[in-house]
Amino acid sequence: MSIVIAIIILLAVIIIHELGHFAAAKACDIEVEEFSIGMGPKLISRQKGETLYAWRLIPIGGMCIMRGEENGEISERSFAGAKVWKRIIVVAAGPVFNFLLSFIAALIVVFCAGADPCTVVSVNEGSPAEQAGLQSGDLIVSYQGSSISNARDLYMDTVLNGIQDDTIDLVVERDGEKLSLSFGLDETDGSGGFSYNMAREKQDFFTSVRYAFGEIKYNLKSAINSIKGLFNGTYGVDDLSGPVGIVSTVGSVYEESVSYGAFSVVMSMLNMVILLSVSVGVVNLLPLPALDGGRLIFLIIECIRRKPCSQKIEGTVHFIGFALLMALAVYIAFNDVLKLF
Repeated sequence: MSIVIAIIILLAVIIIHELGHFAAAKACDIEVEEFSIGMGPKLISRQKGETLYAWRLIPIGGMCIMRGEENGEISERSFAGAKVWKRIIVVAAGPVFNFLLSFIAALIVVFCAGADPCTVVSVNEGSPAEQAGLQSGDLIVSYQGSSISNARDLYMDTVLNGIQDDTIDLVVERDGEKLSLSFGLDETDGSGGFSYNMAREKQDFFTSVRYAFGEIKYNLKSAINSIKGLFNGTYGVDDLSGPVGIVSTVGSVYEESVSYGAFSVVMSMLNMVILLSVSVGVVNLLPLPALDGGRLIFLIIECIRRKPCSQKIEGTVHFIGFALLMALAVYIAFNDVLKLF
């Protein structure tokens, strides 16, 4: 059951991404030749109007194939023949739909389970934090110049990444006013000298909307930090997970939440949707060949030059990028399988 739910969640994230491209193409009057879920041979297909809708064998990935997208055919209603601003919208729509899915899931989670506002619950007596004026009940909205969306946001900055400086700069909200505080570490334990709420608290609808955006921001920050970690050596290629690893992780989260009841299962799975959908959106926006971000780079260059880039050069770059991504995907999948045993 856990594997089935994990695959459904992964498919939902992929379908939404491809649906973004599909909806934008239709809105921009670009012909969509095929909209497929999965990869490999077709299992079920149906032609409806100009578009072939198909379900393919391997439940990973998806395709939204537009006329003139691959061969550069410039004709009426082809992708290559569309105005550049329309092509930018179509390419960007996939990640945008992922972020929309994440927001909807986040809003449900926050409204049903509550948010974790970063509220100070205690301040060490005699600590630099107390002397600086920090009080219980203060809502922390900024730490070291970086905005704080929720308690997990501050936890990631302080506990997971460690306190990097000897001086802590906070901006707190108190009685509707924002106050800037600066103080040193508490010498008794080397911490900031205060503790904050980590539990979820119920919110009204409008506050839930604000904290739902905070959930997206927190997951964006996590995804970007992970990508940075790959480049600065914090993480290696072996730390990456592909579809196999993702299904395994989602399945494990499902199994752990089952004992707490159906509500916990639903909230946990929605949190996985938020994480995965944001991650897919961020990764696809990376300026790498074969990804949406790489295609956007060529379209932006076209806007600057006011003429299309060479189809041969762009096609070659994307082909090489796709080949490298497939090789990386195979390596990651192999590693994911080894981790299962």
